[in-house]
Amino acid sequence: MPIGEGERFYKNGLITSEEILNTHPELFPTGTLDKGVAKLYKLPNAKGKVGFISPISCKFCNNCNKVRLTSKGIIKPCLHSEKELDLTPHLDNDLALVSALRESIYHKPKEHNLLERTESTSKKLMYQIGG
Repeated sequence: MPIGEGERFYKNGLITSEEILNTHPELFPTGTLDKGVAKLYKLPNAKGKVGFISPISCKFCNNCNKVRLTSKGIIKPCLHSEKELDLTPHLDNDLALVSALRESIYHKPKEHNLLERTESTSKKLMYQIGG
């Protein structure tokens, strides 16, 4: 993911999953894991599989059903958005907490714009988000 230290690798040369698959035509698709975003491939006669998660070259935002809750009680509806909501003021009121969660989820960005921006607008590193 092009967040934090990952941005350096992204800016210095992105290698897409398509490029890797073109150089290794022997890999054949085997589908995805249940509710996962990785596209799985296998070598003939191999025991294992390799998975590609390609958030930039093959957006999967339209299938994303995730939000992140940090250890500090902040909900982050999209990894690549600076939009966040602090839930801690609502922890003593169940109705307010549910309302805040719904508000955050309902306003989850439709998709990221990493191809246009070339960097995430998130100001946090992955370890601060929970990834």
